Amino acid sequence: MTDQHPHSDTSSAVRILVCADDLSVQQELRCGLTQPEWVVDVAESLDMAAELVASDRPSICLVDESVIGADFARAMPLNDRNRAATEFLFLIHEDADELRGLLQQYARISGNEIHVFEKPFRPSNLRAFAQAVTAKSQLSSENYRLRIQVQNRTLFETLGAGHHIAKLCERVSEAARSSAPIAIHGERGTGKPAIARAIHETSCHSEQPFISLDCRLLTESQLEGELFEFTSAHDDLRESCAGTLFLSEIESMCESLQRRVANSIRHSAGMNVRHGGFRFSGMRIVVSSNSASRPNGQDQTPLVHELTNSLGATEIQVPALREHCEDIPILAKSILRQISVANGHPPRQLSHSAQSALSQHSWPGNVRELRQVLERACALECRTLLLAESILAWIPSDADANKNHIQAMTLKDMERKLIEATFARCRGNRERTAAELRIGIRTLSGKLREYGYPPRGGPGSNQREPLKKAA
Repeated sequence: MTDQHPHSDTSSAVRILVCADDLSVQQELRCGLTQPEWVVDVAESLDMAAELVASDRPSICLVDESVIGADFARAMPLNDRNRAATEFLFLIHEDADELRGLLQQYARISGNEIHVFEKPFRPSNLRAFAQAVTAKSQLSSENYRLRIQVQNRTLFETLGAGHHIAKLCERVSEAARSSAPIAIHGERGTGKPAIARAIHETSCHSEQPFISLDCRLLTESQLEGELFEFTSAHDDLRESCAGTLFLSEIESMCESLQRRVANSIRHSAGMNVRHGGFRFSGMRIVVSSNSASRPNGQDQTPLVHELTNSLGATEIQVPALREHCEDIPILAKSILRQISVANGHPPRQLSHSAQSALSQHSWPGNVRELRQVLERACALECRTLLLAESILAWIPSDADANKNHIQAMTLKDMERKLIEATFARCRGNRERTAAELRIGIRTLSGKLREYGYPPRGGPGSNQREPLKKAA
């Protein structure tokens, strides 16, 4: 239901949403909000208000105390994705201390700024208050738009400016408008932490802490202490708060912890519920995974099914640098400018031959490798113009890359490969093999028997025979 002034222009009108289930309250609020440039919509429940906030993005959403009930904490989080465009104004009686406490708790957990207007009220006071909130909403919207521009520019300078990165920026903007958990997939060195930071800075949690935990660098006990115990090194996270928790390289986390995180995400659902002792129940969860893990994924734990389901359908795939190689000259110029500013040197330039050398490399380390190459070249080059030889000195050839590449394997596989290679080099001599490996002869014989070699001294004891299938 919409009330519109007969002389108002809907294209430039200020939209105000009234959420109340009492007809008399609806009428009272509509009369109090009579302005030529205002268009008033009415919702009879929080669920209906959430849909209208998501679709119409009104400047103000007035919520009467009559609809604040058991479903408040469930329905209201749907609105925080549009916090930059909508201000929430709650109408409650001055003696409603319990409701006031509930609103304050919600504001602390969700990160949404809310306004409380006491009843009973004069229509003129309500209009004046709504005008002030509307002006603040317009400033917030402009601030949000500028933040999006700044973050997009930062991503362009960090990752590139081609159509691949333009699509990536669109996905980042979409993800920032939601409070759902997000999974960022991409090879190492593609800039996943920068994307997580951009999502945080353009979301409703931007004024709250951004906490990053690298699952590769923390042991299982350390991760458990950070996530589920009150022994965190982060002073501002000793209590749950609204913010962003970034779990980098989450595939390095053991399966048991992945399941605990998945259960916590599923049960907390954005509310302040410490399920299983999860300390970050009020925070937005963003995780990253290395989508280009080595063959068979033997160096890491795959994401468990429960965690994949808990993260939902919000996924962002970061392209490898070789997939948008047209951005290499732009990226190199941006990186050189950052290096020059950081070191206080004159701006560096790339010669045509140097640009060609950069474009021809496959960059398995992506943007991180590109930055490292340019930093090393600038450190030893005094001239402002970088030539091809200054760049090529730090770029490994494909032959060197293949030579240094080690196929992913477990520690047990590496041990077997070393023993068999040494045994073959010693032409089946177990004493020499044991001496070179610095292990006992009995240990060596046990390992060879495990690998399928005949007993010592038997025919062909220096050759492996196929293991017989179990009957």
